[in-house]
Amino acid sequence: MSRLGPEADPKVLAPRILDGDGRFVHVTSRTVYLVALIVVSSVLLWVLPLWSSLWLDETITYWVIKDGPPDLFRRSLLYNAQSPVYFVIAWVALTVGGAKEWVLRLPSILATAASTALIYRLGVRLGDREMGIIAALCFATYWLVIDAASTARGYAVGLTVVIAAVVAVDHWLHRPRLKTWAAYVVLSVLTVYVQPLFAVMFLVHVVYAAECLRDGTTPVEWRTMAITAVAIGLLLVPLALALPPVWQRRMAMSLVSGAGFRGWWDARFALVPLIIIIGSVLFKRSVAAYYKPLPAPLLLFGCWSAMPVLLIVGVARWVTPTVLVSRYFLCAAPGIALVMAWAIRGVRRPRLRLLLVTVVAALSVLGMGVGVEQMEDWRGALRAATSAMDGKSVPVLVGAGFVEAARLRWPLDPEEASYLVSPVAFYRVPGPAIPLPYDLDGGGAAYLQQLAAMLADEGEPFVLVVNTRRFFIERSVPFQEWLEHALSPRGFSSRSVGGFGTISVIVFERRGGALGP
Repeated sequence: MSRLGPEADPKVLAPRILDGDGRFVHVTSRTVYLVALIVVSSVLLWVLPLWSSLWLDETITYWVIKDGPPDLFRRSLLYNAQSPVYFVIAWVALTVGGAKEWVLRLPSILATAASTALIYRLGVRLGDREMGIIAALCFATYWLVIDAASTARGYAVGLTVVIAAVVAVDHWLHRPRLKTWAAYVVLSVLTVYVQPLFAVMFLVHVVYAAECLRDGTTPVEWRTMAITAVAIGLLLVPLALALPPVWQRRMAMSLVSGAGFRGWWDARFALVPLIIIIGSVLFKRSVAAYYKPLPAPLLLFGCWSAMPVLLIVGVARWVTPTVLVSRYFLCAAPGIALVMAWAIRGVRRPRLRLLLVTVVAALSVLGMGVGVEQMEDWRGALRAATSAMDGKSVPVLVGAGFVEAARLRWPLDPEEASYLVSPVAFYRVPGPAIPLPYDLDGGGAAYLQQLAAMLADEGEPFVLVVNTRRFFIERSVPFQEWLEHALSPRGFSSRSVGGFGTISVIVFERRGGALGP
């Protein structure tokens, strides 16, 4: 026998990876291809956007954390109605790496990578190894996940905790120990502390636990489950006491009169995975020669992919007249990825499965860069504004498009004004930044009238930086036309510096002025 012993066997020396139970398994060429596809797609979809301009909500993250923990805690609650947990993570990254776009986004990248690994593990646990890898690919290339991965907001970190909590509840239900129970309680509570919207996942946990009780696959009794629910509720009391007052203020600042509910179309996020599950179950016998889905907890998959969407749409429609943003449904993305992976894994021909997952990855890569947020080039716009000032400290009027500006009383206090010009906090300009109202209704028009009179009296040039993207209303606000009409009789003219995605930069100066080239 060789001195190397049995491990000299070529089969044993072949590349291996961990399966869902922590065991090493041999790697096939198909596995290598799928893993390579995940890596390449992740680099193209997550990493390349790291150095692009921050978009509006990302500049809020910087504004919240830039002055350190004391202001961080207050601002995160008052202006975002969110737990400070994510902002602490972002502040640590900022402290270590400095004020750079990629530094602010790095926690989201790392969190999404961890989420992808957890989805792989769930796919292996609830299906098989190939289903786990396909689920990881579908997850990594899903457009909501791509958006979260490359965005300096708390959604990616929250999603990691969401998936970890499902892994924990699965472990606890099937391997009940004190440590698995404690892990589930802590992770489920942390889910809400990181992102309160993801509290809808508790119903998914309940449905899965009820299914396991019905099938007799868990030794955990309903009494223990009830005690667990009470423990989770008690740990959530501090957040429940802190959020309602600031949430009411947030809603008072955010709601725009006349904004109708537009969330019904978002129900498609729930209907598509349900159609896939129902179609696969109904037709598997008639196409058994070509399609044979794996046994899987379809109730969990269906609830995870559909219930968060339906609940959020329903709450938005009947409780708060809020216009929905698609990233609110991010916690359903893992369920959607598992449904897609389960459906693709049921295809009997391996080459056809590889073709399907390749198409999924290719469509995601081809579609990257078309997100609305990536069209907000604040970096380019404010650099152009600085260049147009030619080193002079002149006022910069910023119409960022914050919907909160529709309900604030003008003039603002200094912190509210600073919030509404948060892009300038990161991409600094030499002159003072002055916020503009959300639209020209009510007090906003009176404030703008006073501002225009002040600028006319001073007679100095100024720069207008306006985001033409507006939530809740379809039209863009004609700040440029309004200012031209108000200031033209006072000898002002305007010229466009350029468009930077949805951001327009316009210089106003007296005729014959010498601002800029």
